[in-house]
Amino acid sequence: MIIVNLKGGLGNQMFQYAAGLALAEKHHVDLKLDFAFLEKSTGSAEFTKRKFELEIFNVNFQLASAEEIHAFKGNQQKISYRVKRKFFPSLIRKKNYRYDQLNFDPAFSLLGNQVYLDGYFQSAKYFLNAEKKIRSQFHFKNPPAGKNKVLAEEISSCNSVSIHVRRGDYLSEINRGLFGNICTLDYYSKAIAIIQNEISSPHFYIFSDDVAWVKENIKTDSPMTYVDFNTGENSFEDMRLMSLCWNNIIANSSFSWWAAWLNENVAKKIIAPSEWINDPDCVIEDVIPKTWQRT
Repeated sequence: MIIVNLKGGLGNQMFQYAAGLALAEKHHVDLKLDFAFLEKSTGSAEFTKRKFELEIFNVNFQLASAEEIHAFKGNQQKISYRVKRKFFPSLIRKKNYRYDQLNFDPAFSLLGNQVYLDGYFQSAKYFLNAEKKIRSQFHFKNPPAGKNKVLAEEISSCNSVSIHVRRGDYLSEINRGLFGNICTLDYYSKAIAIIQNEISSPHFYIFSDDVAWVKENIKTDSPMTYVDFNTGENSFEDMRLMSLCWNNIIANSSFSWWAAWLNENVAKKIIAPSEWINDPDCVIEDVIPKTWQRT
């Protein structure tokens, strides 16, 4: 059995689920989810309050019981467990694997079939062996309707390029230190110029949690459409629409990362920032696939 601790928003939950599914598929065991962090978290300067968001997809999941979670985590404070972990690790059948870094951990591939996963796993390297399965499960359950249906049809009929600008919680003091000064106006200007130079007659579709700011600050002489009607529980529709665009300019955000990854255009051009987080230890090659262009 593989149990995954879910935390963060939609994009983070997708990474965690994908890593868990890949490991479960490898060992032919069940994948179960732990909602405890989502249910207990009240939100803070560091963590935005989130809920389970994967129900928008055709995911097959089971909830881990309290007893199952305790079997993996409950005995970690016992002296006997700590002695085994230090001197006889092979005797520990159920392992609590926690990895806080964004870099890919090669040790992940050595994990067995009884593991509790706690991390962010923001790299496609964690689930390369299960890509087909993950794409089938990350298929939106219900078709687009209303304005989203109309815009989806428009997006498919032109050389559409999504631009994702994330502000919102990235403007808090803590998050600004982690994620700020990466997707700058200069980054977007360069990305737009690359697209205009390589894509014939591009039409830019702008997605942001601060569309008013984008209208004032990001300019181009190409056609632009601002998408501002998906909010709250419908915010996932922005991910769907971005994934339907032929090309993508993403932010340093797991939300637009997944939109680009789900884009099924075999000739797609993806522009991504040259850094993902303000951490010198972050290996950008682990986060951004080699086929995407870093700017």
